[in-house]
Amino acid sequence: MKHIPPFFIRKSFLIISFLLIYATVSLAQMQAIADKVLSVQAGDKLSDKDKEEMDEFWKLIKFLRAQEENEKALNGKGAFGIQGDETSNASLFVVSGGIGIDKGNYPYELDFSTNIQTVFRNGGLQENLSDIDISYDYHHQKVGDGLFLENYTFLNRFSDAYLGVQQKYQVGGGIILNHYFEALTENGIKAKEKLDRKPKYSTDGEGNLIKCFQESCEKIGNPKKLSEAEIEQIENAQERYSKAIHKNYSKLRLAMLVGILYELEKVSAADSVYFTSGTQYRSESFDATNQMRMELRPKITYQPNDIFTLKFHVFYKLPMLWEWKEKVVYNDLVDARADYFVDMQTSFSAKFTEGASFSFRYRYLYDNAPRRTFVTDASGEPQLLRANKRHHNFGFSFNFKF
Repeated sequence: MKHIPPFFIRKSFLIISFLLIYATVSLAQMQAIADKVLSVQAGDKLSDKDKEEMDEFWKLIKFLRAQEENEKALNGKGAFGIQGDETSNASLFVVSGGIGIDKGNYPYELDFSTNIQTVFRNGGLQENLSDIDISYDYHHQKVGDGLFLENYTFLNRFSDAYLGVQQKYQVGGGIILNHYFEALTENGIKAKEKLDRKPKYSTDGEGNLIKCFQESCEKIGNPKKLSEAEIEQIENAQERYSKAIHKNYSKLRLAMLVGILYELEKVSAADSVYFTSGTQYRSESFDATNQMRMELRPKITYQPNDIFTLKFHVFYKLPMLWEWKEKVVYNDLVDARADYFVDMQTSFSAKFTEGASFSFRYRYLYDNAPRRTFVTDASGEPQLLRANKRHHNFGFSFNFKF
């Protein structure tokens, strides 16, 4: 049996700590530009036409400043749900909940999320399913449309009582290939209009707001003209937030994730085993194992409007090509299976306010080669004991942002 390397957890948290620090670096400095631009006094030296152009430029700067504040902020979201049954001599309650925090949007995004499902049965408590995930994503702005190629790295902790997974840790990374369709929701169209502000008429044939502002500053003798570096910064911010709007409000996204992960797993199995001599209940706690895996994940996200969102993706956790099958051997008996794991997740959510929504989630987990071993009875007859292969999980929840 393989053993967990002692340095694994330390290195994983060092990586995540570095990403946390890196993600806190500001992508822009629009506040300094806003302080400079918005302090300009138009006075009586400007025509109504010039004042109108300057007002449009102010609106653009305010919009970019608000976007930068959103990038710097930590955004939170939560969800909870409960269902129960109770009689005079028995009770069963299932409580599910989760919380998530994210920072940044484009080109960097850091996410932390946790989901837990707990069962209270006749006074006892059992955690049935838990999932804790930290991920960091980076879009390559100069590749394709700036959204096509994305790098990611993640650290995940998972447990599932139904599959006998006591603890599973995964750390890995790779690339995501995206295609965001051009059609935007109504809120996306409005945000794009605010970002792409132009004067109602053009003084230079191009409708360049920055040029209009510079000329207006000259007319009123204002020394607070923008430097070339500040102009470049504004143009870069417009381009960056244009891609962020496309990412957030595209009606349809198709994506394919390809990566490699390192997995540590501790599993147990308990079930009734059928021998010739009779049925026996047997249990086994397996040694922890570690291995490299390949990872594929096709994903579809569809939001026809700003109210409804449908997400569907399937994680395929595959063995490395040189160790495709996992074998269990007892004397002349061999049980060999392709060692792949499928995690299919789908959700449908509906907003009823900007910060609150209702969602339905369904998750299907399948392990084609669960941990297993041959066990024998008193006569030495061998039979296979294995952990469960399938787990269906679904639920309704109320979600909120904070």
